[in-house]
This record gives sequence, structure tokens and C-alpha cells, in this order.
Amino acid sequence: NYTVGILNLSLTSFNNFGTNNIDWVKKSDADKWQPMNLTNVETYGIDASANIRLGNLQNNNFFIENVSIQYTYIDKQVDIEGYSSNYVNDYLKQKFVFGINHKIYQNFSANWKLRYQQRNGNYMLWDADAGKDILTPYGDYTMVDTRVNWNSKGWQLFADVKNIFNVQYVDYGNVLQPGRWFSLGVKKEFDL
Repeated sequence: NYTVGILNLSLTSFNNFGTNNIDWVKKSDADKWQPMNLTNVETYGIDASANIRLGNLQNNNFFIENVSIQYTYIDKQVDIEGYSSNYVNDYLKQKFVFGINHKIYQNFSANWKLRYQQRNGNYMLWDADAGKDILTPYGDYTMVDTRVNWNSKGWQLFADVKNIFNVQYVDYGNVLQPGRWFSLGVKKEFDL
């Protein structure tokens, strides 16, 4: 981590070695999935972020209060000795998030998040015409979310819009994730 003035930078790296991990595996398409202690996995990853807090400046008259960028990358090397794996190759490979918070008027503000995700692996997609499951790779996707806030005297009212552009995607398994959705909320801070 490194902080200077309004800028905060962070970089994390990790490397994980696992032997005899439990995974659901099979040798051929005719076999059923079964749990076994077979898989050897080496996982490497980095996470980098930058955050600029313009709202911390004295006499801040900027429209923008905060800008943030985050990037995560994960890679796995897998040895499963002649078996097909059901889970170990299914992981989030890349994620990029760009965020911006800004003033609107007096006690009103908004924040925006642009998110790109790329998942490694496949899922089984039911094909009604063929009458069977089709092995389908995960697609990458980009989404935009926003929140409008009103803050005063420890109270916060907010309205969220998630997945503004109604992106259709499968994030894990074969479950289609929600499209655009809205929510409202209230928060109250108490001094104890």
C-alpha cells in the first residue's frame, strides 16, 4: 500500500499451492461425477487498485469527489491425472471495476460502477431442441450500476439501479443472473 495526499495505491500478489484437493471428477463422458482427492492446483493472482479522494481537498469545489480503479487477475495451473474436473477450472479470471462518486446538489450525490468480468470454465446449458445439455463456456460481460444518495444528520436515503443496460449473463453454474433491478433503502447512524 502507498498513500500520498489524495492518492492511495495498493498492489497484492499471491501464490497458492494445493495437493490432493477434493474435486468432482470423471474419466469419461459415460462416467458419473464423483468426489476424489486428486487435483493438484497452483493458483497465482494479483490485485491492484488506485483511489483518488478529491473530496479530501480543502475548499473542494470539484463536482467529482472520488475516483477508483481496481483490477484482479487469477490464473490456475491444474494437474488432475487423466480426469475431467467439474469445479477447479471454474473461477473468476479477470475483474476490472471503475468507480466514480460525484455531487449532484446540496445533500444529494451519486456513485457509478462500471464492472467487467471474465470467468474461466464452462457450464451445462440445456438445449431444448437437442434434448440435452451442451457444454458452454462462460462469456465475459460488462455491467454498469448506480446509486443516488441523500445524506443529512446521520440519515441516508438511497436508490439503486443495478445492471442498468440489462445485460444477460451466467456468472456461476447454469443460472441466468438477474437483469436490471431497482431498490430503495434507508440508513441511520447513531452515536453511542
